[in-house]
Amino acid sequence: AFSARENAARLAGLIESRGYQPNIEQATVYGSTVYRVRLGAFTSMDGAKTLMQSFTSQGITCYIVGL
Repeated sequence: AFSARENAARLAGLIESRGYQPNIEQATVYGSTVYRVRLGAFTSMDGAKTLMQSFTSQGITCYIVGL
């Protein structure tokens, strides 16, 4: 999550350049606005983990969030 939308947009652009379609979600956390870059939905946990590992190896920190 980012406190500045521009930073979220920068990450989203990086992800888009790799062929994915992320979205930016605005949320309020402890009274502060944050911008989350999200990608999904996945058909399996294995698919989500594989992509997470790929991004992590490229220096992109990510987390799997179950909804």
